[in-house]
Amino acid sequence: MRVRAVILTVVTVVTVVTSVAGLAGGALVRGAGADLTPSEIEAVLAVARGDAAGRARFHAPYIVSLTHPTLERVEVVTERRRLLLIAEEKLAGGDRLFAFGTLRAEEALRPWRGRLTIAAHLRFPPQNAYAMAPPVEVRLRGAGGDVPRLTTASETILGLASGVAGAALPVVGAKCEARFDDTSATRAAREAVVLLDGRELARVAVDLSRMP
Repeated sequence: MRVRAVILTVVTVVTVVTSVAGLAGGALVRGAGADLTPSEIEAVLAVARGDAAGRARFHAPYIVSLTHPTLERVEVVTERRRLLLIAEEKLAGGDRLFAFGTLRAEEALRPWRGRLTIAAHLRFPPQNAYAMAPPVEVRLRGAGGDVPRLTTASETILGLASGVAGAALPVVGAKCEARFDDTSATRAAREAVVLLDGRELARVAVDLSRMP
Protein backbone atom coordinates (compact mmCIF):
# COMPACT_ATOMS: atom_id res chain seq x y z
CA MET A 1 0.00 0.00 0.00
CA ARG A 2 1.41 3.38 -0.99
CA VAL A 3 1.12 6.52 1.14
CA ARG A 4 1.06 10.08 -0.07
CA ALA A 5 0.53 13.42 1.65
CA VAL A 6 -1.92 15.89 0.15
CA ILE A 7 -3.94 18.94 1.07
CA LEU A 8 -7.58 17.88 1.14
CA THR A 9 -9.64 20.05 -1.21
CA VAL A 10 -13.29 20.06 -2.22
CA VAL A 11 -13.86 18.98 -5.82
CA THR A 12 -17.14 19.32 -7.69
CA VAL A 13 -17.63 16.75 -10.43
CA VAL A 14 -20.45 16.01 -12.85
CA THR A 15 -22.53 12.92 -12.18
CA VAL A 16 -22.29 10.16 -14.77
CA VAL A 17 -24.64 10.49 -17.75
CA THR A 18 -26.35 7.73 -19.70
CA SER A 19 -25.37 8.91 -23.15
CA VAL A 20 -21.87 9.90 -24.17
CA ALA A 21 -22.40 10.42 -27.89
CA GLY A 22 -20.54 13.73 -27.69
CA LEU A 23 -17.55 12.35 -25.82
CA ALA A 24 -14.11 12.63 -27.40
CA GLY A 25 -15.20 14.12 -30.68
CA GLY A 26 -18.53 12.29 -30.96
CA ALA A 27 -17.08 8.78 -30.93
CA LEU A 28 -19.21 5.94 -29.56
CA VAL A 29 -17.78 2.73 -28.21
CA ARG A 30 -15.99 0.93 -31.08
CA GLY A 31 -15.50 -2.33 -29.31
CA ALA A 32 -13.90 -3.28 -26.05
CA GLY A 33 -10.25 -4.23 -26.20
CA ALA A 34 -9.68 -2.69 -29.64
CA ASP A 35 -6.53 -0.55 -29.79
CA LEU A 36 -7.02 3.14 -30.41
CA THR A 37 -6.20 4.13 -33.98
CA PRO A 38 -3.75 6.97 -34.70
CA SER A 39 -6.68 9.25 -35.57
CA GLU A 40 -8.40 8.42 -32.26
CA ILE A 41 -5.17 9.06 -30.37
CA GLU A 42 -4.81 12.42 -32.10
CA ALA A 43 -8.40 13.30 -31.14
CA VAL A 44 -7.57 12.69 -27.46
CA LEU A 45 -4.31 14.66 -27.74
CA ALA A 46 -6.29 17.54 -29.24
CA VAL A 47 -8.41 17.56 -26.09
CA ALA A 48 -5.21 17.61 -24.01
CA ARG A 49 -3.94 20.60 -25.99
CA GLY A 50 -7.25 22.41 -25.51
CA ASP A 51 -8.63 24.36 -22.59
CA ALA A 52 -9.46 23.14 -19.10
CA ALA A 53 -13.19 23.27 -19.76
CA GLY A 54 -12.84 20.87 -22.69
CA ARG A 55 -10.80 18.44 -20.61
CA ALA A 56 -13.37 18.60 -17.81
CA ARG A 57 -16.15 17.79 -20.28
CA PHE A 58 -14.16 14.77 -21.49
CA HIS A 59 -13.64 13.41 -17.97
CA ALA A 60 -17.15 14.10 -16.62
CA PRO A 61 -19.02 11.02 -17.97
CA TYR A 62 -16.42 8.71 -16.41
CA ILE A 63 -16.93 10.13 -12.90
CA VAL A 64 -19.74 9.34 -10.48
CA SER A 65 -19.80 11.84 -7.62
CA LEU A 66 -21.65 10.84 -4.47
CA THR A 67 -23.16 12.30 -1.30
CA HIS A 68 -22.01 9.28 0.70
CA PRO A 69 -20.26 10.29 3.96
CA THR A 70 -17.18 8.14 3.20
CA LEU A 71 -17.18 7.30 -0.53
CA GLU A 72 -16.48 10.56 -2.34
CA ARG A 73 -16.55 9.31 -5.93
CA VAL A 74 -16.03 6.37 -8.25
CA GLU A 75 -14.16 6.76 -11.54
CA VAL A 76 -13.89 4.62 -14.65
CA VAL A 77 -10.64 4.76 -16.64
CA THR A 78 -10.81 3.25 -20.11
CA GLU A 79 -7.88 3.18 -22.52
CA ARG A 80 -9.08 6.41 -24.11
CA ARG A 81 -9.36 8.24 -20.80
CA ARG A 82 -6.03 6.80 -19.64
CA LEU A 83 -4.37 8.48 -22.60
CA LEU A 84 -5.78 11.87 -21.63
CA LEU A 85 -4.64 11.39 -18.03
CA ILE A 86 -1.13 10.53 -19.26
CA ALA A 87 -1.08 13.54 -21.57
CA GLU A 88 -2.25 15.87 -18.80
CA GLU A 89 0.51 14.61 -16.52
CA LYS A 90 3.12 15.14 -19.25
CA LEU A 91 1.87 18.67 -19.96
CA ALA A 92 1.80 19.54 -16.25
CA GLY A 93 5.45 18.43 -16.05
CA GLY A 94 6.40 20.78 -18.89
CA ASP A 95 6.58 18.18 -21.68
CA ARG A 96 4.35 20.02 -24.14
CA LEU A 97 5.69 18.15 -27.15
CA PHE A 98 4.02 14.96 -25.90
CA ALA A 99 0.65 16.23 -27.11
CA PHE A 100 1.95 16.74 -30.67
CA GLY A 101 2.33 13.42 -32.45
CA THR A 102 1.03 9.93 -31.81
CA LEU A 103 4.18 7.79 -31.57
CA ARG A 104 5.11 8.69 -27.99
CA ALA A 105 1.46 8.49 -26.97
CA GLU A 106 1.19 4.96 -28.37
CA GLU A 107 4.28 3.91 -26.43
CA ALA A 108 3.07 5.48 -23.18
CA LEU A 109 -0.30 3.78 -23.57
CA ARG A 110 1.17 0.33 -24.23
CA PRO A 111 1.06 -0.95 -20.59
CA TRP A 112 -2.62 0.01 -20.42
CA ARG A 113 -3.76 -1.68 -23.63
CA GLY A 114 -6.84 -3.81 -23.02
CA ARG A 115 -7.17 -2.64 -19.42
CA LEU A 116 -10.13 -1.10 -17.62
CA THR A 117 -9.74 0.53 -14.20
CA ILE A 118 -12.37 1.27 -11.56
CA ALA A 119 -11.13 3.70 -8.89
CA ALA A 120 -12.78 4.48 -5.55
CA HIS A 121 -11.91 7.67 -3.66
CA LEU A 122 -12.68 7.70 0.07
CA ARG A 123 -12.57 10.46 2.68
CA PHE A 124 -12.46 9.95 6.43
CA PRO A 125 -13.74 12.14 9.31
CA PRO A 126 -11.08 14.53 10.66
CA GLN A 127 -11.07 12.95 14.13
CA ASN A 128 -10.50 9.35 13.01
CA ALA A 129 -7.90 7.25 14.82
CA TYR A 130 -6.37 5.61 11.74
CA ALA A 131 -2.60 5.29 11.48
CA MET A 132 -3.11 3.85 7.99
CA ALA A 133 -6.27 3.54 5.93
CA PRO A 134 -8.18 0.29 6.48
CA PRO A 135 -8.16 -2.15 3.53
CA VAL A 136 -10.26 -0.95 0.60
CA GLU A 137 -11.55 -3.28 -2.11
CA VAL A 138 -13.37 -2.61 -5.38
CA ARG A 139 -15.40 -5.28 -7.13
CA LEU A 140 -17.14 -5.11 -10.50
CA ARG A 141 -20.42 -6.99 -10.34
CA GLY A 142 -23.06 -7.98 -12.88
CA ALA A 143 -25.88 -10.47 -13.29
CA GLY A 144 -23.37 -13.28 -13.68
CA GLY A 145 -21.36 -12.39 -10.59
CA ASP A 146 -18.07 -10.55 -10.08
CA VAL A 147 -15.71 -9.86 -12.98
CA PRO A 148 -12.24 -11.34 -12.25
CA ARG A 149 -9.73 -8.68 -11.25
CA LEU A 150 -6.21 -8.53 -12.65
CA THR A 151 -4.64 -6.33 -9.96
CA THR A 152 -5.59 -4.04 -7.08
CA ALA A 153 -3.59 -1.02 -5.89
CA SER A 154 -4.43 1.00 -2.76
CA GLU A 155 -2.94 4.03 -1.09
CA THR A 156 -3.45 5.96 2.13
CA ILE A 157 -3.92 9.71 1.75
CA LEU A 158 -2.41 11.88 4.48
CA GLY A 159 -3.22 15.47 5.40
CA LEU A 160 -1.08 18.29 6.70
CA ALA A 161 0.83 18.14 9.96
CA SER A 162 -1.05 19.42 13.00
CA GLY A 163 1.93 21.36 14.27
CA VAL A 164 2.13 19.30 17.43
CA ALA A 165 5.64 17.91 17.91
CA GLY A 166 5.79 14.17 17.31
CA ALA A 167 2.19 13.92 16.12
CA ALA A 168 1.55 11.61 13.19
CA LEU A 169 0.13 12.97 9.95
CA PRO A 170 -3.65 12.61 9.88
CA VAL A 171 -5.19 10.00 7.58
CA VAL A 172 -7.75 11.95 5.54
CA GLY A 173 -8.69 9.37 2.91
CA ALA A 174 -7.80 6.45 0.70
CA LYS A 175 -7.82 5.45 -2.94
CA CYS A 176 -8.22 1.99 -4.42
CA GLU A 177 -7.85 1.05 -8.09
CA ALA A 178 -9.02 -2.33 -9.41
CA ARG A 179 -7.95 -3.31 -12.92
CA PHE A 180 -9.80 -5.66 -15.25
CA ASP A 181 -9.50 -7.06 -18.76
CA ASP A 182 -11.36 -4.69 -21.08
CA THR A 183 -13.45 -7.20 -23.03
CA SER A 184 -16.90 -7.15 -24.59
CA ALA A 185 -18.07 -9.30 -21.67
CA THR A 186 -16.82 -6.68 -19.18
CA ARG A 187 -18.48 -3.82 -21.04
CA ALA A 188 -22.02 -3.97 -19.68
CA ALA A 189 -24.23 -2.21 -17.15
CA ARG A 190 -22.63 -3.20 -13.84
CA GLU A 191 -22.18 -2.20 -10.23
CA ALA A 192 -18.94 -1.07 -8.65
CA VAL A 193 -19.04 -2.54 -5.15
CA VAL A 194 -16.75 -0.79 -2.67
CA LEU A 195 -15.73 -2.48 0.58
CA LEU A 196 -13.96 -0.90 3.54
CA ASP A 197 -12.24 -3.20 6.03
CA GLY A 198 -14.12 -6.18 4.60
CA ARG A 199 -17.57 -4.59 4.87
CA GLU A 200 -19.64 -3.37 1.95
CA LEU A 201 -19.61 0.43 1.89
CA ALA A 202 -21.64 1.22 -1.24
CA ARG A 203 -22.74 0.02 -4.65
CA VAL A 204 -22.48 2.41 -7.59
CA ALA A 205 -24.08 1.81 -10.99
CA VAL A 206 -21.67 2.17 -13.95
CA ASP A 207 -22.81 1.52 -17.52
CA LEU A 208 -19.54 0.45 -19.13
CA SER A 209 -21.30 -0.26 -22.44
CA ARG A 210 -21.58 3.53 -23.00
CA MET A 211 -18.04 4.58 -22.12
CA PRO A 212 -15.47 4.84 -24.94
